[in-house]
Amino acid sequence: MPEFIDSELAAFEDELRRLAPIAGRVDRDALLFEGGRAAAKAGRWRVATSGLAALSLALSLALGLLLAVRPAPAVVERIVYVSVEPVEEVPEPSPVAPPRPAISRQALIEQVFLRGLDGLPDAGVEEAPWLPPGPDAFQ
Repeated sequence: MPEFIDSELAAFEDELRRLAPIAGRVDRDALLFEGGRAAAKAGRWRVATSGLAALSLALSLALGLLLAVRPAPAVVERIVYVSVEPVEEVPEPSPVAPPRPAISRQALIEQVFLRGLDGLPDAGVEEAPWLPPGPDAFQ
């Protein structure tokens, strides 16, 4: 033993060392039996649950019976006249795009900086002027 423990503490340690554990006095089988007996007793909760189940069964049967014996809804026929306005003929657009003035790329960039994207001219079907030129343009 270390020397710094006093004699009283050493005596208490010896007494604790001599103690032996006592076997448990809880009877597992009796405990489970009593738990089952307590669960089987009819209380207010069980009666209330049974009553509510019977009430919901009676209500569902009554609603099902009402649904089964109700008459079919009456069919209502109406004749509705709709006037149709004549459709105006729209002329087909010409497949040839009008010629555009040639604008350099630098001029387009300046237009974008000054007026934003709304300042760009309308693009034709063939090409978009703001895209960089193709490889054949530098030959």
